[in-house]
Amino acid sequence: MIKILAFFAIPIVPFSFFTEYLFENRKGCRNFFFPSLVLLGLFFAGVGIEKVGGLIYLLAIITSIIYTYKLFRVSNYEEWLLTYYIATVSIAWLHPEKMIFFITAFAIPLTVIHFLLYHLKKQGAILEFEALKGVGSYLSSLSTLLFLALISALVVAPTYAFFLLYGIIKENILVAPILIVLWVVWNWIGFKLFSQVFFGEPKEGTHYKDIDSTEAFPLTFLLMVTFILPLL
Repeated sequence: MIKILAFFAIPIVPFSFFTEYLFENRKGCRNFFFPSLVLLGLFFAGVGIEKVGGLIYLLAIITSIIYTYKLFRVSNYEEWLLTYYIATVSIAWLHPEKMIFFITAFAIPLTVIHFLLYHLKKQGAILEFEALKGVGSYLSSLSTLLFLALISALVVAPTYAFFLLYGIIKENILVAPILIVLWVVWNWIGFKLFSQVFFGEPKEGTHYKDIDSTEAFPLTFLLMVTFILPLL
């Protein structure tokens, strides 16, 4: 029973489609959907899941490929966040015994990105790509944290998870090239979409308040944990 529930919180196909459906059709709960999903995933990973069979192993790879493809079709930053999360944490099923460390590496920076986006959303921002163009040019604290979170989510977390935690190069010569290609695609799409926030021209008539120190401190601490994690 625990494993079945875990398939929804640490999504793999076909259970990921239900998770995605809830996200798309329960917009009133969207502000808390992602952190709740992350907490559930960490809970099930912490409880412990016994070794899985070859079918789950295959579904994990298929899920990551499907949701990596879906990254090309996302229409806003919230969709990117959930889609990238599923594309990455589905791979945690390759080694359930190391799942808690794998998920933590991705969950921390992505949760930071969620709260940074939520900070803008509370001020009436629409989280579409064009709407947030150039806001980083005058939100210095938010843009710094966002950049560090992106580096952590797109570079540090995969490096730790794939090479230090899983040792994919030594472990499976067939899976390794697939994961490397997926990683390259994640970086290309992620930095391409968020580059508009840092380098675009701000939209006229919009001005948002920067994140203050009381909000920035805990997010900075979380990011420090992510950067330290590969050293442990």
